[in-house]
Amino acid sequence: MTQTSVGAPMTRAFVSAVERGRAVPSISALALLVDRLEVPLDDFFKGVKDEMTVMYNPGHEPHRDPASRRRR
Repeated sequence: MTQTSVGAPMTRAFVSAVERGRAVPSISALALLVDRLEVPLDDFFKGVKDEMTVMYNPGHEPHRDPASRRRR
């Protein structure tokens, strides 16, 4: 598959920028790209959840004493 065929009607340059991490696609653009690659969108997001958000998941934070947290 070429970047042009996967991304149409988006430009090849945009697809290349997404691949290189230099552009972030909208949800609709991402849905189109993932569909063209024949990956279910929920499978894609499961991979994101499992592999790329570790730093945002509360269970992976360094242990802190609850009494030392500042209140907002």
